[in-house]
Amino acid sequence: MPRIEFHFANGHTRVEVDATLLSTGQLNLCLLQLPSSHEAIATDASRPIAVTALRDLLSGGATHAQPALPQLVPGAAPVLIVAPEYAFGSSDWPAIDAMVRGAARPIILLAGFGVTSAQAVLDWSGAAEDGGTERRLSWDQDANPVSNAMRVNGGWCWIHEPGGDTHCIVYLKNVLQQAIEAVQLPDLQMGEIILHLSCGDLDLFPLICADLIKPAAQHPGSPQARIRDILGAVAADRPALVVGSLLQFGFNVNWEIAVNALLNTVLIGRRAAVALCNIAHDRPRPNEQEDKWRSLTGVFAPFGELPKGQPDLPAARALNAQGIAGAVVRHTHGCATAGMVGWPPYDPVNGVLVWRGNMYCPITANGLAFPIAPVPAAAACEIARFLRRHPPGDGMAPRLREGILMIDGQLKGGNSPSPDIVLVTTLDGVTADAKRNPDALSEAEVTSALKAGLHALATVRSIDGISWQDSDNMTGQLRLQAQERHLLVWRSPNESPLSMQRHLAAWKLRGGTHPDLVVLGATPLGELSDGEIPEDRRDDISLAPPADTALAAGGSLAATAGDITETRPLRRVAGLGISHVTSVYADYVEDEDEARVAALMASIGAFFQ
Repeated sequence: MPRIEFHFANGHTRVEVDATLLSTGQLNLCLLQLPSSHEAIATDASRPIAVTALRDLLSGGATHAQPALPQLVPGAAPVLIVAPEYAFGSSDWPAIDAMVRGAARPIILLAGFGVTSAQAVLDWSGAAEDGGTERRLSWDQDANPVSNAMRVNGGWCWIHEPGGDTHCIVYLKNVLQQAIEAVQLPDLQMGEIILHLSCGDLDLFPLICADLIKPAAQHPGSPQARIRDILGAVAADRPALVVGSLLQFGFNVNWEIAVNALLNTVLIGRRAAVALCNIAHDRPRPNEQEDKWRSLTGVFAPFGELPKGQPDLPAARALNAQGIAGAVVRHTHGCATAGMVGWPPYDPVNGVLVWRGNMYCPITANGLAFPIAPVPAAAACEIARFLRRHPPGDGMAPRLREGILMIDGQLKGGNSPSPDIVLVTTLDGVTADAKRNPDALSEAEVTSALKAGLHALATVRSIDGISWQDSDNMTGQLRLQAQERHLLVWRSPNESPLSMQRHLAAWKLRGGTHPDLVVLGATPLGELSDGEIPEDRRDDISLAPPADTALAAGGSLAATAGDITETRPLRRVAGLGISHVTSVYADYVEDEDEARVAALMASIGAFFQ
């Protein structure tokens, strides 16, 4: 990397890096949301899963013949890679250093390590080899000494350029996590200095977890306050990025407060963003205001700069909160997610994304999943997560859980019906041109409808002889094989029973060959009536318009090529109230399960005789 120069000051160290990081005004960012390895922290043991994932990313490995980084982040521009707090043990440094030094593009890697003996860190800094990585401490050991009898929670900051020098700077956590670190690790000491990387086109502040928490307004000497004071002497139009490496088990309101304070107090009036990289925390919450934060990993900007929020992406889910707009990593298992970070102003010319997290790869015990594949549909993730956020209650039939597993398998399988079709048909049935945003399921009536609909769908799917309907051109999620009829589970959040029946009558009149359809339906105002759906002709068609009139009609009335005299078979459709299914899985009695299923199947089979 080009020349770097250290400037030690009160409470911070500025490292001037004679290089630029941005590409067309944006930053390549890869966040490694690693599986938790908290059991290895106290002993500072190696973290093999994290090391293997980083190996696949930077060097390639057993399944990746080449480094995976170019597939996640195309091009040759610099990349900022971030790993969580305590991601590695101190013994992992040589292996990681070799990976970084071998990287074929400019890289800054921020990675937490520990808990490590301070003496081991001091020894490390003095053990540099000729031609090897230059090792530096972010503090002046004479002016701000650490105790060699205590341990530290630290971060490594590699700065690497192919063909040039590679540097590694150790920085320390300044604020201990009070509930765990301050109590369970009594020999853990705090650092006194934060690191400021002043690059040619970006000010970068790497912090560790609780360093971000204390608001500058109430804590004048906190890391937040120091960042505010540092940037007071920096031009306001220069981009700034505060990066937090975290080890947090899920959402805590303090993080929303902290990010809001950083963006709207510390960084106010600046082109700034905050990036968080946490461990994978896979525990969905029913409350959307908490669940929307997922594992906390993501990138955030001031809400005032993007009041409409950024668009949702398959890998990065838009997040809007008090004073905050941005995106979080959608998935809550271990994964690497990458994309470009943008700074204000956000508009059609400069871009409307805080973070275009558009590439994703799961992290397994064996490293990065192979091959790097397109990101799964957002609906697949959100339906599966919805079912976990709203699981079956006590007293439900075991077949309901079995059916939910079948839905989960269908979402992951890539077969018809697709996740988007499962979502839209469950909520909107046969409504023409219906679309559903999988990230807009938290409205009370939608949540209630989708829960009832998916639980009914899972129950029906669990019955022997019923399979997934595998043609995109047909209606219904399921197929009753023996009777060659299709089944549609439709729990509408906004229709009435009569309007649902009219939609089905319109579907019937579209004509065209289609297996008989049985709809298990309900609405907020009541259930679909049992019985076959009659035609519903309500328009006066006694006077025909001229043949060349442009009617702008849709659905079955849309203009089509062909002979009007051609035969168009009339479809057959029947309705059943969704309570026929509810009675199968609710108030489970083992001895009654077969009889309940038989009663449901008899009702389905009674039509079209």
